[in-house]
Amino acid sequence: MTEPRTKVADLWFEDGNLVIAAQSRLFRVHKGVISLHAAVMKDMLSVPQPAEQENLEGVPLVTLPDDECDMEHFLRAMYFPQTFLMIPSSGAWLRELLTDTSERATPLSFDVLLGVLRLSHKYDAPILRTHALRHLAAVVAGRKYGNLLQPPSVDLPVRTHESLAPLKALISFAREVHALWLLPHLLYWASHYPAQQLAVPQTWKGRQCQLSTIDLVACFAGYQHTIVGDPDIAPFKSDPCEVDDCLCNRLSPTHYKGHNRFLESPFTHSWVLVRESNDGMRCYGMRESAYRKWKGKMWAQIPAAYDLPSWDELKSMLCADLNMSAEDVDYFGFFGHWHRGHGIPVACY
Repeated sequence: MTEPRTKVADLWFEDGNLVIAAQSRLFRVHKGVISLHAAVMKDMLSVPQPAEQENLEGVPLVTLPDDECDMEHFLRAMYFPQTFLMIPSSGAWLRELLTDTSERATPLSFDVLLGVLRLSHKYDAPILRTHALRHLAAVVAGRKYGNLLQPPSVDLPVRTHESLAPLKALISFAREVHALWLLPHLLYWASHYPAQQLAVPQTWKGRQCQLSTIDLVACFAGYQHTIVGDPDIAPFKSDPCEVDDCLCNRLSPTHYKGHNRFLESPFTHSWVLVRESNDGMRCYGMRESAYRKWKGKMWAQIPAAYDLPSWDELKSMLCADLNMSAEDVDYFGFFGHWHRGHGIPVACY
């Protein structure tokens, strides 16, 4: 039995000359608008149609194999760009995703973002794809896109099985749309979860999230490289220093607790950098210097550890995908790029 189809009211234009069907939803739109934004759809519509083509209310009907929600978000971004302009201003959104598994709305629904990006990538809608990728970059990196090429500055707030599902979704999605420059941070964070949690499929926002074999191997290899396999892992791996009256000797239990936290998240281990907590430690300067040196060395090796392109290649991909110069990527994010007069990516709608 055929599932009944429903017209989407605000995407049903009486003067439209094309009806798009996606699963149970119907959209009456304009060929000119669709062709203006999506090159693949333009090519599809330019192919002569057979005389017996299906019609609805006298208008050609095209059935597409896409998810109905994705198609609705994609078309709505074309026709109502103001619904797609809001952008999170910091990485707080990602932390919110990981700590709140409810359906509470975020500044821009994650479903909207994924739907628009997935179909703009598939149907070659470059303006929407660029803007959607800027949204996604801001989710992970905050205001400054160049942060994606630097070690994480903050750790994830929790590491529960539930909080892993959004990471799996983001990793899989970055692969799907070829946004490999998102993966160093995402794979680094994911690699600190237990292996058995990484391997099992999960459901998040009604969709199954599962890491591919490539990403599972990358997580395991990356963890081995940064945590287990490096002989210089660290300033806090050794015993407390040999200076008798140094505070670190008197606080050795705290020292080892700090060491354990360090191993859990070495790039974002803030305790080592908080000078106030190290008053009296004569070895502090030496350990801090060693830590910074180690951090720089290890981050330079991250692409190879996770089987990704080099940092130079990732930066080139980032600049191309966000349609920004290397200078803007280094010094600005969405808001800086906007204020420098480059315009809002969807202003032409």
